[in-house]
Amino acid sequence: MSAVPSGSGGALPSRAEILDQILNQHAGKGDGQDGRYTPSPLTSPIVGADPSMVDRQASRVESARQALDAAQAKLDAAAGHGYTEGGAGPGRDVTDPLSQAVFDAHRELTEQTAILDQLNQAAAETGAGPVPIPPLPENADVPAFPPQPVSPLSPAASPLPKESSTDLRPSAAQPATSTTYRHRLLELLLRQPHLVTDQPRRLRRELTHQLAVRRVGGRFRFETHATVMPEVIVNQKRSRHTVPVPADRSAKPPILVLHGVFGRPSLLKPWIDYFEAAGHQCHAPALPGRDPTDDDVLRRTGVDDCFQVALAAYDQLSEPPIVIGHSMGGLLTQKIAAARTPRAAVLLASIPPGVLWPQVKSLPHLFPVLPAVLAGRPFLPSVNTMRKVPLSTLPAAEQDELIPLLVRDSGKVFREMSLGASSTKVNAADVTCPVLVVSAGEDRNVAQWISRRIAKRYKAEHQIHPDKPHWIIAASALDEVAPPVLEWLNRTLNLVA
Repeated sequence: MSAVPSGSGGALPSRAEILDQILNQHAGKGDGQDGRYTPSPLTSPIVGADPSMVDRQASRVESARQALDAAQAKLDAAAGHGYTEGGAGPGRDVTDPLSQAVFDAHRELTEQTAILDQLNQAAAETGAGPVPIPPLPENADVPAFPPQPVSPLSPAASPLPKESSTDLRPSAAQPATSTTYRHRLLELLLRQPHLVTDQPRRLRRELTHQLAVRRVGGRFRFETHATVMPEVIVNQKRSRHTVPVPADRSAKPPILVLHGVFGRPSLLKPWIDYFEAAGHQCHAPALPGRDPTDDDVLRRTGVDDCFQVALAAYDQLSEPPIVIGHSMGGLLTQKIAAARTPRAAVLLASIPPGVLWPQVKSLPHLFPVLPAVLAGRPFLPSVNTMRKVPLSTLPAAEQDELIPLLVRDSGKVFREMSLGASSTKVNAADVTCPVLVVSAGEDRNVAQWISRRIAKRYKAEHQIHPDKPHWIIAASALDEVAPPVLEWLNRTLNLVA
């Protein structure tokens, strides 16, 4: 059978030749010099006969990209109109179809691009020139909203995700890259602000559905026992770290104590007095713009600026200290432990390296400060927010005493922590000192699953105080929280109590 002329002027191979070529290639017959032998047995004969097919597929990819842009523009217009007009925003009957149209357009673009890539490979093998393939948009392979996450209390739930990433996201959020989930919470709140105050149950469903937030319907419940000893979780010992027995076990190393957000050194006085009474000399630097309050400094202060101040205080000490940090001070402690070699690191209700995921119960208090956070402006939450979030389970009298002492903080710092900026990242392999994680069961700033992941990350002992709030450094909590920390330090560093 002779070759059949093609419409483009070339000659199409006969069906017998094509069949012979495909069978030989699949059977592994032929060699590198055999033009019929190719890694693309199905597409190579077709592209070889009609090279214009590659250009036609490139046009399909461009059409799919334009369709994606149009679908995204419709979704953005619907969300933006509701927000700029000051209304409640579009409902799910509007946003769900538009969102699904975006996902469908993503999928179509991904499939058409994959076909173009295969044709390009075949074109290269047959001697025809391939066409350039534009990179896919971020998360183009996400087909739809993530599925409903498995309840963390069910037998099917995995205990903890892998610890290789510095981005501490729930395992249910793994189908997409981190950037989508970092920003979708803010997008959801801006699109439908009424959900925060008017329809909290619907907001909870939205977050479960769109953000795949673990433990949305509640929190892990701890039983309150009569004893004040914390629940202790001992993770695998750190094989790369050995603590030598000091020559003088009675000599106590200095302690660098780092305050957290809305805090200042004077608020650490209960802890400083306790550890100085135990023989340690304590140092508590003020982070930029907090003591005294300086809004001009706070506007330009980020996490790295705070880290540099803390690191300078560390380097001024005559010997490697123990570093204890609360809240953001705990994040700075992790960064110091990665940059230096302290005797030990103690993380009190610590902010994680990576994204600080908000808890649903705190969202009504987050929304009023969101503009300041996004703009990086200094701010101080309302008295009600302070009572309901960081000071939540403290006695009312102690709350009344603490609230006037809290100071304005940097919106830029909060923005970096909320979005998991590079300034918040810590390489766990660089942390070689012993680490103790101390968390609060009623913490409404740092969820328990985050604290457990931090402990898992550093293979650290984890002390959990079930009824304590984020402000775990309060004077009323000292007798419960501080003694187990001191006991751990003495035991871990081979010190005489």
